[in-house]
Amino acid sequence: ESSNSDHEKMPSHISRSCVDIYYVVVGLLGLPRQIAESLAAQGIKEVYHWQAECFQCEEVNSKGKNILCSAPTSGGKSLVAELLMLRRIFSGNYKKALYVLPFTSIVNEKLSSLKGLLRRYNSMQVSKSKKIGVKAFAGSKRSYLGRDTNIAICTIEKANSIINRM
Repeated sequence: ESSNSDHEKMPSHISRSCVDIYYVVVGLLGLPRQIAESLAAQGIKEVYHWQAECFQCEEVNSKGKNILCSAPTSGGKSLVAELLMLRRIFSGNYKKALYVLPFTSIVNEKLSSLKGLLRRYNSMQVSKSKKIGVKAFAGSKRSYLGRDTNIAICTIEKANSIINRM
């Protein structure tokens, strides 16, 4: 349990309760508003206090350090990982990301989920080079990253194959 001193370190606009998704996605993470709109359309209108703390972690933001999240099933860990991954891609410093999952079925679910999350943003882009490409790499599916792939969602075996080809 956090002490009051931990709570006092948080900016005044982040309280113990949930934080507005638009503020987090657009304000804290600097992502396009279409990402926040997609999340809100899925019913995700707020994030938990601990998630907002993850997005403000200076070690992650400025130094590129890793973050370790521990929460119960359906506690919001994947949302943290996905939004931090998108922030890296949209920053322009990183063009590709590997999202590694243990099973082909989960890879396929995540492909659908991330494509849905990015659909509004991608539909607004005239230039193909501005679109964020998401592809699955699992089972017998391809293991070559094309130029149009920004996020490769893959099984452990396919991630290994992709990394070995770099």
